[in-house]
Amino acid sequence: MKIKNFELKQLLLDINSSREINGTVESMGWLNENLSISCKRILQKIFGQGLLKYQEYAEKEKEIESSFLTLLLGKSEPEIKEAAELKEKELKELSEQEVELNIDKKINMDLLDSVVTQHNYNFDLIERFS
Repeated sequence: MKIKNFELKQLLLDINSSREINGTVESMGWLNENLSISCKRILQKIFGQGLLKYQEYAEKEKEIESSFLTLLLGKSEPEIKEAAELKEKELKELSEQEVELNIDKKINMDLLDSVVTQHNYNFDLIERFS
């Protein structure tokens, strides 16, 4: 299954996330919904692989940012503008790159469709795994 780098964060948040409300941590995401164990196992595999790919993506973003800062030293304003444009171009290209998540089983969308939830998930992303 291929997914673009910029989509990884949303995928991870949809599968498993939490938030704090009035001092209480509330777990959210597909892993916290009433799903079968087999469906949750597939989601866990997607989450694990997605997390590794997201960490690689974040590291590459940091490298681009730090190389940009190095380029700024002693540069004139036009050179800084050119370097900033180059940085933005590199970041955009990186975010558009597709990564492969090797998931051996598919999610049964009927299981997800039957979930009654108040959360607004990105179904376009999760449907790619069905």
